[in-house]
Amino acid sequence: MAWGHFQANGHKFDLGHLDPFTVRLESALPSGGHWRLRVSFGAHVFTRSWMDGDPPEMHFQDGATSRCFCPKRCAHSVYLPEVFRRAALGRVFLTSKERFAFVANPPGAAQPYSVFFKMRRATKNYDALVDVVSAYERPHLKGVKGMPFQRAVDLIASGAGFEWPKK
Repeated sequence: MAWGHFQANGHKFDLGHLDPFTVRLESALPSGGHWRLRVSFGAHVFTRSWMDGDPPEMHFQDGATSRCFCPKRCAHSVYLPEVFRRAALGRVFLTSKERFAFVANPPGAAQPYSVFFKMRRATKNYDALVDVVSAYERPHLKGVKGMPFQRAVDLIASGAGFEWPKK
């Protein structure tokens, strides 16, 4: 899905950086090789919850949910593709909602920037599908365990299975 542009308050926000793309990641499995990941982004990376009093021109409909376009989240989202391009050497966290999370530090962020995503094995054209469901500034992730991102991809893309830690 291509996001295109969002028009609000006389400004045109380009969301093209959030179009799906492919990342190639080397496998750490003994068989070697590489994995092809398709990374896509949901609207929560550039919108926030709708609140009474929000200006109507900032309204963004995400399926059946009303959201508010957030210029700050949109500005931080420009950094998201780079987070995934550098992910091979990074560590991923496992959340209590059975999602993965990266913690990043994009320019202009006052607090750590948490990137939450789902990852599942793909059936054709790719080895794994990464769906980024949300990203926003958050002081810290509580009670999460982690592992190398490369290991998480190996487990999911190879079909070896993935066991989430107990809550």
